[in-house]
Parts: sequence; structure tokens; C-alpha cells
Amino acid sequence: MSTPENTHYPIPVEHSEACAYQSEGIVSAAEKNFGVALLASRVRMLSPVGPGTWPNKFMMPKHGRKIWGWTNATVIRADVKLDARQATKWLPGTLLTLDGDWATVFIAWYPDSFCCGPYHEAGILLPVKYNNVSAMFCPWMLVDSDTSLIAGREILGFPKKLGTFTFNITNPATSVVATASADRTDASPLDEPGLVARGVRVEASVSRGGETLLSIAGQLGEDIAVRTATVLPDTVFLNAQTNHPLPVAGAACAIGNRPRLNQFRIAEGPISVWDVEGVTVTIGATQHDNLLPAFESATPEARGGQWGVTNFYSGREALNQLGPEIAGSFTEHDLVYALRNL
Repeated sequence: MSTPENTHYPIPVEHSEACAYQSEGIVSAAEKNFGVALLASRVRMLSPVGPGTWPNKFMMPKHGRKIWGWTNATVIRADVKLDARQATKWLPGTLLTLDGDWATVFIAWYPDSFCCGPYHEAGILLPVKYNNVSAMFCPWMLVDSDTSLIAGREILGFPKKLGTFTFNITNPATSVVATASADRTDASPLDEPGLVARGVRVEASVSRGGETLLSIAGQLGEDIAVRTATVLPDTVFLNAQTNHPLPVAGAACAIGNRPRLNQFRIAEGPISVWDVEGVTVTIGATQHDNLLPAFESATPEARGGQWGVTNFYSGREALNQLGPEIAGSFTEHDLVYALRNL
């Protein structure tokens, strides 16, 4: 039967004492069973993004302590108005239904992650429903790390491609400027003295082929109570695998390797979160990243701007698992194929 703590998953997560890590998360299961802890240090399948990829093994915390896979992440996010009819074309057939006409857009700087080291990331998240349960679906995502690209696509179903990022924080009162760059691994740029305060200007953007595809900007407002705030939706993802259908040897006219829904959750532990006042979002387009049709305009209505420092992935989430197969015409659709693969 499904465990009580996992009843919010759209695809029910079944509990098995023999494979408790699948429903309880690898850290929770390892705390109860030394054998699981030993396996997790050696077997990539037991960790959602593979232990030992950067550059050490995924180390289990001492009992009761909390660890995070992504630490001190800096994120700016906003909700933007969608053209719901157009955005629905990004969804995998009839498996998912769009739940509203607002999407979340974000740009993040991860100074460290246990899977992939430092990198930037930007994405669009659509609110969807499956089995009448809410989830998030990602139709488009850019990063500037090939390690993150591979792990995100092959394991979690994020349609990651490579992009070029800017991430600047400016305090006009002190003239302090900090840039979160991928070659800065010593500390977060937020450690600059005199930087973070109300009125600080935050700007981030990502481009491909010389065209800016997403930018988010505004100035810091009120500091939000950490206990109730998350920078990104602390919810379940239902992504679509990015594999491409292929003929099956020995089976005439048979097509295999069709993508499936990929369900997982990444918990968040906010450190500090601020409102972003006067938040503006600009959407761009290229031949292979034509984002504009899904939004009201190139400068869609934006709300809910937030900026913060946070942590992701505690290792206590149920492992990602595959759901139903996605029917034909999804990855074959020209727009979807370009967004995910070119």
C-alpha cells in the first residue's frame, strides 16, 4: 500500500520493506539499514543523480542530521501569464492537463551540488494535474554544465540544453556589485559585505545563439518569513523522458524506447527569501527555442517575484519512478522536439 507521507504523489508510491529506499528516500532507508547505506555508496541507481559524480560519493549524514544535495543556491523566480491554449501543446498528449494559466519561470545559480559542481540553470514550470493531483511539468530548461545536462536529462527527464547566463546583484546604496559566475566555486556572491538589503537590484538572464530567451529582474523588497516561504514550488514533478522512439530489432514495424512520465520530488530548505518588487520578465525566441507562443507577449504579466538563498534535495524524498508510456506524436511534434532536443 502507499505510505501516508507519499499520498500526495500523482502516481501512487508503493512501499516495500525489501526496497524501502524507493518510497522513503535513500537517506531515511540508510539510517535504518546499514546494508542500504553501503549500497548507496556504491550503486548509482540508489541515488537520483548518481553518487560519486562530483567528485565524491554521496555521503550519508549522521542519524538525525539533515544534508542537502544543492547548497546555498541563489534563485530568482516569478509567475507569468500563459496563453493556455498554446502552452497545452507542450504537454505529453492527454496524460497531463494544464492546471491554470500561470507558469513559474526561474533562473538559478548553484555554487555547489553533489552531482554536478557549480552551474546555472533556467526553466519554465507548468502547473498540471494527473489523476486529479497537482504536479509541475518542465517543457524547457537550460544549464551551462554538461554534467548537469546529462544527469538532468537521463535521470530526471528535464529537457536540458546548454545556454549562456548572466546573474548580477547590485546594491545602489553601496555600489557593491556581485556576479554569480560558473567559475566561482569558493563561495556565494551573496557573501559580499554590504550587498543584500532592501532596494538591491537583481537581474538574471539566459541566452542561446546570441538571443536572450529569458530574463527576470526587479529589486528586493520585504524579507519573507523563512518558515513559510519556498523559492520554487516544493511539489512533485511529472516530467517526460527525453529519449527518442526507435525501431525494435526483430519486431517488424515495432517502435520502442517511447518516453514515459518520470515522477519525483525535490524538497527545499530555504535560508532567506525576499519579495522582488516591480518584477519584470522578458521572453525571447530562436528557431529551436520558440517560447513566445505559449505566453501572452514577450513581456507577459508577471507576479509573485521572489529571490532567495536555499537548499535542495534532502535524500528523504521517494526515488523517481517511471509512470505510463507517452503515446505517439509527442516527441515527433516539431515544436516539442525543438524545445527538447536541438
